[in-house]
Amino acid sequence: MRDMKAPTTLRAGDSLAWDISLPAYPVSAGWSLKYRLLFPSGAAVDITATGVVDLYSVALTAANTAGWTTGAATLLAYVEKGSGPSLERITLSQQSVTILPDL
Repeated sequence: MRDMKAPTTLRAGDSLAWDISLPAYPVSAGWSLKYRLLFPSGAAVDITATGVVDLYSVALTAANTAGWTTGAATLLAYVEKGSGPSLERITLSQQSVTILPDL
């Protein structure tokens, strides 16, 4: 089952999937949805959603999440349009998440 928003508890080594509808930022207008998972220390994880019309989907495999650091983290969601000097970026949300240890 896919959730309609990003989860607040994630387990390293698990597959994850969620969808989000963003009618104000449609794929057809050039927008893309991205996430950045920030840890108190260590490298950030970038996640890019796939989009059709105004529905974006995130699908991560167990291999994608296996190396995530356990503990508290921050998940940022943002949309982008364009590139270089004409890049538009809008932060949509920021939420605290907990990364549980890999089984």
